[in-house]
Amino acid sequence: MKSIFLILSVFCLPIIHDVPVAYFKIQESKENVLLEINFDTEDLNKALKITSSSEVTLNLIQDYINNHTNFEFDSCITKVIVKNISLNQSHTTLLCSFKGTHSINNNISIKNTCLLSIKDHSNIVSIKHNSKLREYRMHKERTTITIDY
Repeated sequence: MKSIFLILSVFCLPIIHDVPVAYFKIQESKENVLLEINFDTEDLNKALKITSSSEVTLNLIQDYINNHTNFEFDSCITKVIVKNISLNQSHTTLLCSFKGTHSINNNISIKNTCLLSIKDHSNIVSIKHNSKLREYRMHKERTTITIDY
């Protein structure tokens, strides 16, 4: 009887795993390079040192992103421009572009320290270029990547 209870407990209990992660999706449009960022809202609020999502402003989040990231397209450094912030359940999504006109020709270098104050946090960077998708995991020990094309 005890073994049946143990087996049922193992298979019937929900699997709980909370991995602190944010997603940075970079892709080229016809005229520019676009960036979509998905954060866990609770983690973002901690990093911004605010207590509620209602305190998030475009300037606050844009300053945070630009202070914790660096994007270089073919050795040309650029800033992120946050166009839209949306809250969906427990996630915050940012739709962004980059200052100036850019394309990915030879390489892209990224420095990303967003949310690294959160224990075991990772930033997943996806880059779609020429119909090919490349993904990279960034974390405390890997804050900079360079991708050559």
